[in-house]
Amino acid sequence: MVRTYKPKKTSRQAVDEESMQSAIQDVMQGVLSYRKAVDKYNLKLGTLESRVKNTRIAMMLKGQGTVHLTLNQVS
Repeated sequence: MVRTYKPKKTSRQAVDEESMQSAIQDVMQGVLSYRKAVDKYNLKLGTLESRVKNTRIAMMLKGQGTVHLTLNQVS
């Protein structure tokens, strides 16, 4: 056993929140596809997909506008 634990440095990329919000809006409004938004804003596809999904769920729970989701997308 090691006496003093030293956590490893992570290689996670910091996400630019301004770019992320712009990409989420473009995808949800149908201006860009996921792939084109990822290329334009230099983001990771999985991160954008999960953020859009969470935004849609939050909007649906708040009752803001009509959000089309199927049960497969929620779970």
